[in-house]
Amino acid sequence: MYDYFLISSFEFTCDGKRSPEPQEIIEFCVFKYAIKSQTIEERFHTYVKPQHPVNEKLSTFCKMLTGISDKDLVTAPSLQQVLFDFDIWMFNQDLHQSRFIFIPFTHFELSHMLPYQCLVMNYHCPSYFYAFINLEELHKAHIKLQLTSGVASRPAIKQIRRRNSESLLNSFGVKQVGRKHSGVSNILMC
Repeated sequence: MYDYFLISSFEFTCDGKRSPEPQEIIEFCVFKYAIKSQTIEERFHTYVKPQHPVNEKLSTFCKMLTGISDKDLVTAPSLQQVLFDFDIWMFNQDLHQSRFIFIPFTHFELSHMLPYQCLVMNYHCPSYFYAFINLEELHKAHIKLQLTSGVASRPAIKQIRRRNSESLLNSFGVKQVGRKHSGVSNILMC
């Protein structure tokens, strides 16, 4: 059905329990995974410079969580430029001539974060970002099916309640690789 999965992971501004408004993407990472050969063929990775004054400096919490510093973002392109560069990358990868679908590390990145930031900043959000596979929902449905068929035990319910990517990957025996909350490390775990 598809030629490629575009596995994506974004990091964004944060400050513990109270995130800045608007939140902005500060790391944009996509790996091109060829389904036929089961290999990562290429990757697109960049930091993204926040544009809103509230995000001019990253919070200490955000720096500690993501490992991204203000210095990393000084010369980084804006999200608008990143989206333009990404479109060129997709063209150079012949993805416009291929069948592909995005697989975000968390559905929030493509269902909310990117479209909302584009709306707030008055950027065009390319329509290809709206087609993605929500692994969290697939996992939830899989566990529920196992429960109803008697294959899974009651502890599996905890997996449904803890619907985050880390618990999803742990349920498949995938261990953390690299730094948590790093776009590249998140994708390499998938």
